[in-house]
Amino acid sequence: MRFRLFLLILLVNIAHSANFHVEPKYITTGNDFNQLCADDCPVLNYGLISTNDLWVQHIINTNVLSVFGSVGGENSPQDLLYKEFAKIGQPTDKQLTDFLKQSELNIIQTHQELINNNPNQHSPLIDISARPNYLGHQGDLELFSISEFYQVGDMVGTGSINYFVFDMIESRQLTLDDILLPDTKEKLENMVKEKFFNALKKGKVDIRKHEKKWSFFLTKNFIFTKDGIKFLYQPEQITPYNMGMPEFVIGYADLKNIVKPEYLK
Repeated sequence: MRFRLFLLILLVNIAHSANFHVEPKYITTGNDFNQLCADDCPVLNYGLISTNDLWVQHIINTNVLSVFGSVGGENSPQDLLYKEFAKIGQPTDKQLTDFLKQSELNIIQTHQELINNNPNQHSPLIDISARPNYLGHQGDLELFSISEFYQVGDMVGTGSINYFVFDMIESRQLTLDDILLPDTKEKLENMVKEKFFNALKKGKVDIRKHEKKWSFFLTKNFIFTKDGIKFLYQPEQITPYNMGMPEFVIGYADLKNIVKPEYLK
């Protein structure tokens, strides 16, 4: 019997300046998957967080649950359900539970339709996950990632990791533009591009042939690490699928006069 997996990632309860705490948020929908789909259940694997800063909690949890929004396609019941849910500023536990309960029912129905239309394919035909991870803090910044996997029908499953940087003093999520000094993005892009080309050369990839098919760009997906700022690319953004998720770290010493000094402390 195949069970649907309801996973809540165990997050380390660490304080930021003695007042930031994060822990798993437990939600039970009451749906009985044994009765609803028995041996033909979709695989749904997700985790939610609870923090004493509700705006952080809302951003992370909304992004976790967005992975379920596209199941069924544009304007499907699940798509419309997620769009309405996303409009809620800070959902109550009841609103969150109601959304998750109906989402599970919608996805089970979509999964059954896929099985009926593809009788020769093995179940599950829906396998999706979204898992938040607390990466700690640096100065006044709290750092998170969300790891996702998405496979529906006969499509090839794809994974991704998205980073989130929260400025706890200004109470906002930071974008790459927020941390850069004026007129420095091109210089930063060239630094990351140089590391990328060096990696291609090391892998004995013909750069001219590669550039004809894959265009380089500066990703907005970044995170602060102990060694510098890491830039992570999703599969098939700047390289073929079999090259995974390229990542490049620019050391803090090299980021002087590029990144605002308050973020280089």
